[in-house]
Amino acid sequence: MEAWPSLRLRRATREPIECVRIETTEDGCFLFTVRSSTGRQHYIVEIYEDIEEWPPRCTCEDAYWRPEVLCKHQVYCLKMMGVPDDRLKELFWEPSQEEMYDILFCAPEVIRESNNEVFKKAE
Repeated sequence: MEAWPSLRLRRATREPIECVRIETTEDGCFLFTVRSSTGRQHYIVEIYEDIEEWPPRCTCEDAYWRPEVLCKHQVYCLKMMGVPDDRLKELFWEPSQEEMYDILFCAPEVIRESNNEVFKKAE
C-alpha cells in the first residue's frame, strides 16, 4: 500500500484541483481557496506564518478525519509555493520558522491558472 503522504502528493499533482484565491490576515495567516477536483466545492487551506500553528488546516473531510497527514489541498498549496516533493512525502515533515518564511514568500498574489500550469512553472 502506498504511504499516505505519497498518495496525497500524487493526487495533488494529478487531480484537477486549483487555487482560485489567496488572502492574508492580520495575524499572519495565508488563506487559500482551493476548488475541489469535481469543481463543485471550495475548501479553505490556512497556512500560518508562525510555525507554532503547524500543520496547516483545511476544511475538507479528509483533513478532518486524518489530521495527522496533510490532505491533497494542503499539499497542493505547499507545492505551489515550491516545497520539494521529497519533503511533502515525509510523514512527519515540519518546516523550521525560517523555512516557513521562505515558503510563504513564494506565495503568488493571485492565482487563476490550472493545476498543470502552476506545476510547470514550479519545476
